[in-house]
Amino acid sequence: MKGIVSPFGRCALLAPARRRVTGTTGALRNWVDEQNRSNDMILRASFIAAAMALPTPAVAQTVAGTVSGRLDGDPASWSILDGEDVETGWQDVEGGARVTLDAYPEATQIDGADRLRIVFTAAGTAEEREAQEIEVTFSTGDTQMIATGQNVDLSLNGVEIEGDSLVVSGNLTATLSEGDSEDLLIGEDRGTTIDGNFQATVFRAPE
Repeated sequence: MKGIVSPFGRCALLAPARRRVTGTTGALRNWVDEQNRSNDMILRASFIAAAMALPTPAVAQTVAGTVSGRLDGDPASWSILDGEDVETGWQDVEGGARVTLDAYPEATQIDGADRLRIVFTAAGTAEEREAQEIEVTFSTGDTQMIATGQNVDLSLNGVEIEGDSLVVSGNLTATLSEGDSEDLLIGEDRGTTIDGNFQATVFRAPE
């Protein structure tokens, strides 16, 4: 083996070879090293297995818009949701687009929650549309209230359709009661009132 020239003369400077420690003390040290390596591998595998076992959160609904206003005179707001287990969307009908908006007080919880459903036809041309065949329902617990006909007023501020998406905004005033009261004007003292505005971006419902 060639030597390395040092300031003190020519000599062979060799790096000490790594040797496995022998003897009783060496055997104990080697055993401890082996156990440490084994424990590291087991711990790493446990972390990987635990990470793979964690449930991946599924997004069942997404927020498509909002409804803000008053419920029986008190401030109220709802999130319009789109996705699984909700009817939010729109479809082509003769003379316009039939729009359904399902709104809930909580953006991520629909089971057992109060639901406000707004349904209407955006009739007319792209330049000028008006709401027709309006129906508003409000479900709370086992009670469902409805407003149609002269008990609901819905005006559209804007409707824009591009491809499968529909952007809509408007104002809503409704007096709701249990049962169908289309031909009967319900006074505010006898029904539940909702007064507010809404805006949403929804997508064409599959046929």
